[in-house]
Amino acid sequence: MEELNRTNRITIASILFVVVLGIAFLTFKKPLFQYKLSPEELATEIMATTPITPDEAMVAMLDPTTVFVDIRSIYDFELNHFDDAYN
Repeated sequence: MEELNRTNRITIASILFVVVLGIAFLTFKKPLFQYKLSPEELATEIMATTPITPDEAMVAMLDPTTVFVDIRSIYDFELNHFDDAYN
């Protein structure tokens, strides 16, 4: 009788494991964004652009579609940054 209980527990645990794996594979989704540039190409492209002056930044802040990316260290970013800027 005890051997039968142990077999039932192993069977139930195995079935639950397979069900969890099945749910995991069924809910797995592809990424929403596909990046066209490698990190190296993106860094080269960013470095090739001319940084804007503080006056140009103040004018650009008025445009709601403008996104600021701050490339300083996290410490410097936390000390002072534009509202809605990303580090």
